[in-house]
Amino acid sequence: MSQEVQINVGGTLFITQWSTLHKHRNTLLGSLSTKSECYSKKKQYFFFDRNPDYFNIILDFYRNGHIHFPTHVCGWIWKQELQFWRIPETEISECCYPTYVKYDKNRAVTEYIKNAFIVHTAEYQTKAVSCLTGISQRIWLFLEEPTSSLPARVCVINHY
Repeated sequence: MSQEVQINVGGTLFITQWSTLHKHRNTLLGSLSTKSECYSKKKQYFFFDRNPDYFNIILDFYRNGHIHFPTHVCGWIWKQELQFWRIPETEISECCYPTYVKYDKNRAVTEYIKNAFIVHTAEYQTKAVSCLTGISQRIWLFLEEPTSSLPARVCVINHY
């Protein structure tokens, strides 16, 4: 019979079997030992400062062999969780994979739009600055050099 292992995730205690975790030895939980840095000898559990709401899904992966995650949680969060627990993306179930990759596609589109916006904003600002520079020079000439234009001469004559 396999021994129980206690895992504290964000203050919530989870209990499972070592044999369950050892089904996937190349992952973070699959490679745990009581010599691991995250193990508390005093409390006799492993501690991870992660969101416990997501850990149920992670633990179910060890039990069932595939990642099934709710669609209401952002794909970015799942990407971070999979990376932290060292679970390969290939373990995501077929039914959940389209939702997961939609995040990457949306992120790529968002980045493209953001970059295009930044380029156009920079071009607009450059044109605006050069336009303002031209206007500033004309105003300065108008006020400081009375002979620079006909309106400047008229203004000087009316002023005196």
